[in-house]
Amino acid sequence: MGLGRTIAVLTTAIVSLGACSSTSSTAPTTTAAGAVTNTPGDTTTAVSTVAGSIPTETTAPGTDGGGTAPATADATTAASAATTLPVISTSPANAAPSGTVTAVKAGFLVAADRCAANKAAGPITFATGLDFAASAATVDVLVAKQARYFEQMCLDVQIKPGRSTDNYAAVGQNQVQFGAADSFSEVMQYGASTQSNFVVLSEEGKTPLDTLIVKDGAAPTVADLRGQTIGVDGTIPTPIQAMLAANSLVAGTDYQVADIQQQYGLDPTVQIAIPTIAAFPASKSVQPGVLNRAIVKYHTFDPSDAGIPGNFGLLYTNQAFATEFPSAVQDFVRASMRGLEDATDDVGAASKTAYDLAIAEGNPAALTPDGENYRWRTEADLIAKSTPPGQPYGIPDVAGLQAEVDSDANLGRFGSTKPIIDTHVDVNTIASVYNADGKVIWP
Repeated sequence: MGLGRTIAVLTTAIVSLGACSSTSSTAPTTTAAGAVTNTPGDTTTAVSTVAGSIPTETTAPGTDGGGTAPATADATTAASAATTLPVISTSPANAAPSGTVTAVKAGFLVAADRCAANKAAGPITFATGLDFAASAATVDVLVAKQARYFEQMCLDVQIKPGRSTDNYAAVGQNQVQFGAADSFSEVMQYGASTQSNFVVLSEEGKTPLDTLIVKDGAAPTVADLRGQTIGVDGTIPTPIQAMLAANSLVAGTDYQVADIQQQYGLDPTVQIAIPTIAAFPASKSVQPGVLNRAIVKYHTFDPSDAGIPGNFGLLYTNQAFATEFPSAVQDFVRASMRGLEDATDDVGAASKTAYDLAIAEGNPAALTPDGENYRWRTEADLIAKSTPPGQPYGIPDVAGLQAEVDSDANLGRFGSTKPIIDTHVDVNTIASVYNADGKVIWP
């Protein structure tokens, strides 16, 4: 799908000079002691918190655009909250620029200065990960757009259908401001190849989305794939490579790889009938659903069962945009996470939203209602199961991201130089949009 195609803005934001009718917040940094505080220039307020807890915003009198109100939660409330966050240092590259805007506070209109700062970011373009598929890091933005959450935050957000690997150059050059990524390693790989400085803002799924579909009876265990052939579309995804390597199986020596896409296409009901292969890689949220609906017998080998790290559904931006417009970045994340809350609360409605948009654009990816419903139900379930107990959705797991990069580096994904991830993950921005109860702070 060409990146030049844009969905028409659903509505034009109507904002008075005094305030915009909706919400947002600001990105904190982490002190040496572990407590989270706002970066200079991001807000006129402080974040009340204890080490490792969800930050909660308190607003100074006269700065909320609608009078004063009690703090969302005090330090005692934060200390008693069950939700915990990983604590990392924020490098200067992730620090907000100088200047202040009023923080978002639950129950109050977005202050005029914040609204103006967000509008100054101009039209913001988000590129989807796969057309209008109901996939993580895309469906939440689509739902937020339909619900006018971006408009309420004084953000003019336009959506371009795309494919994750096609979007990196445009995001890196700031032609597109936000994108949906398939994995963190993908972000790091394309950051190097496009010479771009990307920053990951959210990580929705903290487990590999890849799986290996095996013909019924072809290989009862992973080790039984020795001497057999795996069909691929291009290459074997790295989580599956790592799973095979963990069972002492090396491509070309212990098993063979055959490209099946050109001859047989992408239909898994066709691929599973190919007599010369025993298995083929798939997405947990796509091909199993097709086979299930066709009542085809198969089984899967899941890399996560072997302890292989991975992730899916990441929102990212470029560092230049994040530095110039910190409140817009924070409020884009805020609105997206509220969209994610809605999308996980009503999976059917969210998948229908995505499918309806696909149909309106001619449905070039040939999506189906059943397929999108299965996709989002599967991914929403994986997001829920892979998110640590008591933690809100989307908080990047820095240790897990590093583990994925280490694993992929061992497989040669990054060539001779393993990337350093420190300045490419921002935990603080998304952490700041949640209150002590793990709910999105919304006006």
